[in-house]
Parts: sequence; structure tokens; C-alpha cells
Amino acid sequence: MGIKKELKNKNKIALFLGILTIILMLPSAMPYASSASIYAPAVYILNNTGVLTTISLNVSPGNGNVSIVGPYSVGNSTLQSAITAAKYASNYLNKNFNQYNFTYYIESNSTNVSGPSGGAALTLLAISALSGKPLNNDFTITGTISSDGSIGPIGGVYDKVDAAQSHKLSYVLVPYNPDENELYYLIEHAFNIPLIPVSSISQAYPYAFGSPSPEELASNSINYTFYTKLNMNVSSAPYTCEGSCNSSAFSKLVNFTFAMTNESIDELGLSPGFGAATSSLSASMEQNVELAKKGYLYASADLAFLNFIDANFLDHYASTRSSGLAYLDNVSSYCNISIPTLNSNNYEYVIGGELRQAWGSSTISSLLNSYNQTDSTTDGILENIRVAGTAYAWCAAAHEMYGIASRINGTDIKPNSQLEELANERIQEASKYGNNTYLATAKEAFAASNYPLAIFDADYAYAMSVAPTSSNLGVNSIVNQTLKLAKNSTYGIWPTQFADEAYFYAEEAKLAENESTAMYFAVNGYTTALLASELSNDTKLILSNMTNGSFVQEIAPKVQITKPVITPTTNTNTSNKSRIIITGEVIPPAYPEMINLLSSIYNTLIVFFVFNIVFLVVIVGLLIKIKALHEEKAKVKTKTADKQKVMKRR
Repeated sequence: MGIKKELKNKNKIALFLGILTIILMLPSAMPYASSASIYAPAVYILNNTGVLTTISLNVSPGNGNVSIVGPYSVGNSTLQSAITAAKYASNYLNKNFNQYNFTYYIESNSTNVSGPSGGAALTLLAISALSGKPLNNDFTITGTISSDGSIGPIGGVYDKVDAAQSHKLSYVLVPYNPDENELYYLIEHAFNIPLIPVSSISQAYPYAFGSPSPEELASNSINYTFYTKLNMNVSSAPYTCEGSCNSSAFSKLVNFTFAMTNESIDELGLSPGFGAATSSLSASMEQNVELAKKGYLYASADLAFLNFIDANFLDHYASTRSSGLAYLDNVSSYCNISIPTLNSNNYEYVIGGELRQAWGSSTISSLLNSYNQTDSTTDGILENIRVAGTAYAWCAAAHEMYGIASRINGTDIKPNSQLEELANERIQEASKYGNNTYLATAKEAFAASNYPLAIFDADYAYAMSVAPTSSNLGVNSIVNQTLKLAKNSTYGIWPTQFADEAYFYAEEAKLAENESTAMYFAVNGYTTALLASELSNDTKLILSNMTNGSFVQEIAPKVQITKPVITPTTNTNTSNKSRIIITGEVIPPAYPEMINLLSSIYNTLIVFFVFNIVFLVVIVGLLIKIKALHEEKAKVKTKTADKQKVMKRR
């Protein structure tokens, strides 16, 4: 009986300990209530004002419901971002999304909140709430979120960083997007705050939850340079112009471009925060001068033209919607130029000026037509100014070319109707490869019966749309085709300059340190050589028509090597006046305080319960041990008494 009773007691103890183990495991297995908050930048579209709102998240046991409260209305894109954020965060932490409810609270004075650009912030917020790990309170983030955790591009970065800087935050995480690096550079230096590009939540995590040092932030912020060092170990420009060439006039055009660019760089140097950019652009211009000394006049002017666009863009970083519109209006007026009389010696400069005037006028007209019809953040205003700067530079070149043409004497000439058929043929050929600015202005010139301009425009449209790619030709093959085209494309000053530029790029491709750089130069060289070939052929045809009234035989056939047409995309945002685009970080609103308090009480009770259970286990264990010792002593006494009885009997 004693043995059975002892076994029974031990079974009870084992059962008790098993139940206790299950109870202790429940708090870690069950969903629990928690909360977190983050700063989130946003933009009021009506006045391009960046604001730093706060978003908080309360997570509680539930069934996978995600909701957003605070604003009067929430756009579907914002809600979908919140759902994606909660699901990804759950998977990221190996938790069951369907065991929780997620309630996001957005503090906003706007009646409407929409847009997906707060997705990255909502995701970090969910990770914080689910893990119990607090977010840093000195940063913000903007970017969309995908189901795989990748962070996508957004707009309004300038205005959002403005808000972050006003709140004295230490850094801003932005979507990784090489196409936006110059804009990021401008913003970073305009507001003196590091912008860290991230492509995924995994990349953002260390900055959101860790403690990045100032040195780490500086080393991982935007690294953008305006200076590409070229290999200058190339021979002088090899080709000689045929026909009516006025090289001294072209040198004046190059000097004008250099002066325009240097003036813009000097103006940029007066803006605080852009010393590095000014130095970089100045170094690039020094390289352009060296290139011009080797005879590559157009190549050097073309690079200087690009330097002007960069300097002009950075110099207008403080533009508002009204000042941006004023700049566009000024460019439009500047592009309204009188065309000089065409003669037998100045026709290349007249038509060259007409080309650039057409590109500039078409570009600025398109910008003005859309400028006030769509909502635009400061990013959009700056992009408009950048494009308008290109239009300005084209029209500035047209002004200079017309000035040169007006000083060149010759016999007045007029194209005849025979050029109409050739112009139509060139436009139809270029149309096979898609639309671009050159094709659009070619069609406008054709409609105005300006057939020489239409032909040259169509040549640009064709050459810029047709080029070899790495998928069908190697670098050496492209370089060989480039040189073959270039050496036979020297009739007229413009074709000769393009042929020299093509030769230069071919040499750069040969000297490049890696395959990608070599391919870049090779394709640029081929495109330029093809343009030289088209213009050389058509320059002779047009001159023959205007002077003799008939055509001469074409110099070279078109080379049919196709390439996918790359056309710029335009992002158009249409929204209500009260719309706000959420972008980045969040902190809690006022009325979820009660839920936060209840969550804290709930978690405290769990801790208290676990502590008491553990304490009880220790006490029970001690009691069992004491009882066992007493039973052992009793057994010893019984055995001793029995022995004594036996001895007495004996």
C-alpha cells in the first residue's frame, strides 16, 4: 500500500509539472497586444508643403484585419499598402498574420489621405509593434512597399525632406533609384541632411532600429558626381570637312557654349552647399577644353551643354510653382527667334539653328501646356525646370547660330518642292522606330513646308532610335562599324563634327577598363556615326536641290540595325485639392492612448502571472523535497525499531 501511494503522489506531481509547462508556454505562443509609432513625411499637393505627420500602430489578438483611422477618408492605395506592410512584417518575423489585428492611426489635418508612398514606414512600424523593438526617433522614411519587401520610388522627396529638416531629424531613408540621384544630391545639399537610398526593408532595418554613426550615414548617403573622367590618350580628330565648311564659325559656336556653361557654374558657386558640385563641373569643363584642343569641337561642346543643364538645374533648387512658371515663360519668350535668310554658304548654320529652335520651342510649349493642369510637388517643378533648361540651351545655341549665319554672305537660295518627297520618305522611315521630340518637330516642319528642316529632323529621329545592342553585337564589332560609317560621312561641317565625335567614342570604347563602360562608349559612337552618315548624305542632297534644282546620287544607304526605342516617361498625378500623399514615418495620435494603456496592463498581468507561477513551482518543489526527507527519516526509524524488536525476541 505504501509503495502504491508513493507512485500515485509522484504521478500527480508529474501531471502538475506538465500542466505548468504548458501554461508557461502559452504567453509566447499566443498573440499579444502591443503598439509602436514612427514619423511619416507627407506633402500637401495644394501648396507643395511638406509636413511631418505621425502614424501609430496597435496590434492585438485577432483574425488578420487591417484598418486605418484618423483622416476623414483614406484612399484605397494607402489601405492596400497597410495590408501589404502588415503581411510582410508578419512573415519577416515568422508570425501568423491571421492571429493579429492591425490598427494604424494617422495624425492628419487633411480630410483625405491617399497614396502608397508610406508603405515602407507602415512596414517598419508593423515590425516594431510585432517584435516589441522600438524604432529610432530621429529619422523618417518614404517609399512604397511590395509583397517581397522591396521599396519602390515615390514623388515629393524635396518637400518631405524639407519637413524632416524642419523637425531636426538626423537622416531620411529614400527609395534606391539611380535615375533620381541628381535630385537626391540636390535635396541632400540644399537641406544639409543625409539621404540614404535603400531598396528593401532588409536594407532599411539597420537604419530604422540600429544606431548608425555620422560617419556611416555620410559614407552611405548619395554619392553623385558631375565629372566623368575620360581617357585623353587619343589622337587628334582625324577627319576633314568636305563641301562648304566654315570651321572658324563652328569654333565660335563652341566658345559660346563654353562661356554659357561657365557662367552658370559660377552662379552655382554662389549657392551655399554646392561647392563640391561646382568643383566637379569646373573639372569637367577643363577636360572639355582639352578635348576641343584635340579638334573634337562638337564632342567638347556637347559635353559642356550637358554640364550647363546640370548647373542650371542645381541653381534653381529653391523654385516655387510661381517662380517655376515664370522661368518657363522666360524660356518660351527666348525661343521666339527670327530666322535669317538662307544662302549658299550659311545654310548649315541656318538649318542647324532651326533644328535647335524647333526642339526648344516644342519642349517648352509642352511643359507650359501641362504645368498648371496637373498637381505637382517641388520634385515635379524641379524636373520641369531641368527640362526647360535643356530647351533654353537649345534656343541659346539657335541664337548664336543665327548670329553666325547672318554674318556669312552668299547667294540666296530656296528649296523647291522636289524635297517634299525626300522629307516624307525620311519621316516614314524614322516613324518605324517610335515617337520622339525629333520626329515630332520633323512632322511640324513638313506641315509648314520646311522640307530641309524636316529631312534633318527625321535624320536625328532615325539615328537616335537605331543602334546596336550588346545582345546582338560585341564591342569590337560595333567599333568597327562605327569607324567604317564615320570615315565616309564628312560632307558638311555638322556631319564632319559628328564623325569626329564618333571616332572619339570608338577610341574611348577601346581604352575602357570594363565591358559595360566599353559598350556605353561603343553604342554612343555608333549612334553618332549613323547620324553623321545620314546628315552627310542629306546635306549633299539638299544643297544640290537648292543650288541646281535636282538631286545627286545618295552617298550611303541606311544601315538597318535595330534597337529598342527608349522614350522618356511622364508621371502625371491627378488629385483633389485636399489630397495628402503619405510618405514615410509615424508617431501615435491622441485617442489610442487608452488602448496603449490597456495593452500595457495586459502585458504586465502576463508577466505577473508568469512570475507567480514560477514562484509557486519553486515552493512546491521545496515542499516535495521536505516531504521526501521526512518520509525517508520515518522509514529509517521504522527499520531501526523492527531490528530492536527482533533482537529482544532473540
